[in-house]
Amino acid sequence: MSQYGVSLEAITSAASHLVEVKKENLAIGDWVFAKTVNSIYRIHVLGKNTYEITGGWFDARGLSPAITKIYGCTWGSRVIKTDIVAACGMSIEFEKRIITSPIVSLVHLPCCKSN
Repeated sequence: MSQYGVSLEAITSAASHLVEVKKENLAIGDWVFAKTVNSIYRIHVLGKNTYEITGGWFDARGLSPAITKIYGCTWGSRVIKTDIVAACGMSIEFEKRIITSPIVSLVHLPCCKSN
C-alpha cells in the first residue's frame, strides 16, 4: 500500500480480473443493466460514447431518461478505467461527475439486428 492508499500494483491486478462491459464491445441499440448497491441503471447505447440512462440518480431527480456520456468506472478514487461502461465492484462515472454506488451485478443485452 502506498502512502496515498491502494497501490498501483493492486489496482492493476484487480483490473485484470473484472467482470466488465467494454465500450468497444457495444453497438448502437445494445442495453446494459447495472445493479448497484443502491439502484438499478438501464443504459441504452445511442452512439459513440452517447447513452440514454434511466434509473438510480436520474430517476430520483426526475431526469430519466437522460442522454449523457459515460467517462468510465472508478473504485471510488480519481483512478478511472475509461475503456468500460460498467464493471462489478466499480462505480460508473457519468458526465458532470455523477458517480453510482458500486456495481454488484450487470447484464449486457446486444441489440437484435435483422438482415
